[in-house]
Amino acid sequence: MLMRIALAALAALTLAAPARAQTIQIKIDGQDAADLAREISRAVESNLSAIASGLGDAIGDLAGRARLEGRLAALRLQARSYTSEQIDRETRTLAIGATGTLDVDTISGDITVTAGAGRDATIEIVRHSHGRTDADARLGLTRVTAEVDQRPDRARVHTVYPDTRGALFSVDVSYTITAPAGTRITARTVSGDVTIKGIRGDVEADVTSGRIDLSASHVSTAKTLSGDIGLVDIDTDGSIDVRTVSGTITLQNVKARRLTADAVANGDIVAHGVSCDNAVLKTLDGRLDFGGPTAKNGRYELNAFSGTIRFTPSGPVGFDLQASTFSGSIRSDPAMQLRDVSMSRRSLHATYGDGGAVVILKTFSGNISVVK
Repeated sequence: MLMRIALAALAALTLAAPARAQTIQIKIDGQDAADLAREISRAVESNLSAIASGLGDAIGDLAGRARLEGRLAALRLQARSYTSEQIDRETRTLAIGATGTLDVDTISGDITVTAGAGRDATIEIVRHSHGRTDADARLGLTRVTAEVDQRPDRARVHTVYPDTRGALFSVDVSYTITAPAGTRITARTVSGDVTIKGIRGDVEADVTSGRIDLSASHVSTAKTLSGDIGLVDIDTDGSIDVRTVSGTITLQNVKARRLTADAVANGDIVAHGVSCDNAVLKTLDGRLDFGGPTAKNGRYELNAFSGTIRFTPSGPVGFDLQASTFSGSIRSDPAMQLRDVSMSRRSLHATYGDGGAVVILKTFSGNISVVK
């Protein structure tokens, strides 16, 4: 394949040379090389356009915190030589009600939330400071604090982290929370993991460098710049937006009206038991594996550039299938009994069942399989 692209590019450059130069025509597999070069260009542009849609916003949204993560990484590297440590533990009880709102954010540390009974949220705050000396470590606990702002049905818990340039300490602040099951949760950390289980209120998780694991009824947003994302047993009538720039997305038993999942750079997206009316899955250099029922008038788009696509439909609703790959293969399970089949080496258009949904599968250099 690389040889074909190189030859095509060479042919295109040759044909673009001045008129006085000798004209050379190259044919590859019976196709004019210049035509092939133009076809490659169109295919690359089409696939990258579909994948990159919204990429600028995704990266821009996290760029500032990525710079902060870089400074934290430098501090952690420096902290390896720190031999003194101080730990402070504090537990707070917040009366936010059975369906209140809790916003939690930290700079360096994990956030863990589990569902509990009652109307109060219990928060364990752990500040772990490393310093060059005991005095430096104690200074870290003085400078880096956890603050709580509370209203009758809402609370915000956040880390106050001063400018650490020149500091001789490094402080992590983690939160372990038990909250009423109906609480609406927003969790943010620059460097750390977010884990939320059993919450029935709306959940948003935003991480710069770390993993996200959610097992909650109503998840609207889960995004990380660098890390994996796992969503299990999600049931919402709204939309879910899942995004990682460098990581893998795993979805299991997820129900939503609309699902958007981006593994922007090189991650896989594995989605099994997914039920939604509209799904858009995109990755640049990873595989897409989607399995679940299609909905009447639903639309399902899977776009990869150099990754494979596997689509496993279930349920009674059929679909109109549009599959294309430039240099890969397309395979459909004979048991599916597709009809109105129009197939070439690079594309497949067919109807399955009643054709009630639309399924679009597109990759530039990967294989596509549709299996029952």
